[in-house]
Formats: sequence, C-alpha cells, structure tokens
Amino acid sequence: MSRSRERDRAPAAPAWRLYAAVAGSCLLFAAALATRDRVSVWLSTGMAAALAMTLCFWVDGPALRRLFRTRPGNVLQGLAGGVVMALLTHLLYPVTVALLPNLAQQVRGLYADLAAPPGLVAALPVLVVVVVAEECIWRGVLMDAVLGNAAGGRRMVAAVVLSSLIYTLPQLGSGSPVLFALALVCGLVWAAQRLWSRSLVTPTLTHLTWNLLVFVAFPLERVNPPV
Repeated sequence: MSRSRERDRAPAAPAWRLYAAVAGSCLLFAAALATRDRVSVWLSTGMAAALAMTLCFWVDGPALRRLFRTRPGNVLQGLAGGVVMALLTHLLYPVTVALLPNLAQQVRGLYADLAAPPGLVAALPVLVVVVVAEECIWRGVLMDAVLGNAAGGRRMVAAVVLSSLIYTLPQLGSGSPVLFALALVCGLVWAAQRLWSRSLVTPTLTHLTWNLLVFVAFPLERVNPPV
C-alpha cells in the first residue's frame, strides 16, 4: 500500500471529543439492545442510531462528510464486498452449526428479535439508519481518533483492531454470543475496508448489502413472526 493511500487526513476535532462521542454512542446502543425484550428492537435501535449519528456529525462533521464522498470504485467495492460476505456466511453457517449445535437456536432468537413490529421489511428505513450510524461511529469517528495525525503501520493496525473490539461492546447489552461474534468478525472486515478505501462508502455498502442478503432476502433460519 502506498504512503499516499495509507494516510487519512487528521481529524479536525480534538481526540477527546471523538472518544467521548464514541463512548456516548456505545451507551446508547447498549441500552437499546438491553431493552429489546420490553421495546421493539427497531424503535430502540432506531432512536439510538439517530441520536448517535447526530452526536457524531456534531463532533466530526467535516471529516465524516469527506469520508462519505462517493466514487464509482467505492460503490462497486462495497456492493461486491457485501455479496462475498453473504455467500461466505451461507456457506460457513451449516458447518458452524454442525460444530456448535446450540448456534441454530441462538440465530433463531436473533431473527425473532428482528421480526418485532413493524417487521423486518417495513423496518428497512430504520435498518439503513442503523447501518449508517454504526459506520459513522466505529469506522468513522473512532478510527479518526485512533489514526490522528499519524499513518504508520502500527497505528493503522491499532485502528482496525480497536474499532472492532469497541464495536462489540454494545452487543454485551444484548446478551447474545452470536451478535458479539458477528460484530467482532464483521467489524474487522469493515474497518479494513475503510482504511483501504479511505472512505465510509465502501464499508457502509458492504454492511448494508450483507444485512439485506442475510437477514432479509435469504435468512439463515426461518421463524414465525410474532402475533
């Protein structure tokens, strides 16, 4: 990777403000997931996403707007990445279930949560907002804070690893090992995409495409919607 391709422009906001925004966003999403048994997960996560995204643009707006500038290459890479991730998910899922028989029940529980009113298809606009917010927080603001003014190899690795680990923290509120594992693996992929493309367009489209193919169009497990 060339030096010019490695570098991300330094964030305009002080690092402490960026970390504070990430911490606040983590708390919002953790609370949303922790209350999913009492409130529709779409209502709670939608509200958390809207508040978190507002906070992120308040502290890091210019940098985020720059990262969302669209180029054809970023769009193609993002869509292709989502398709590849979905294919791998469907190919590896039966193997993983054979090794971990309890996994299927946990995955069905995840789909049952997503079937909460108004239903997954009707909630697609909320899904888009949640995906964009997550990319703004963990692949945008957080990676800006870690990268800072430097672009050395160690700092780049630290940005990918740290953003992925912190991305898993709100999943503790869900109590779901499946969500925790998904967040860790997917977070590593999407953080690497942001670093390579120097854009949030690529990981956002990969994230959204994967969600649509795995959770909406071709679910791994079938569950009956709540009555």
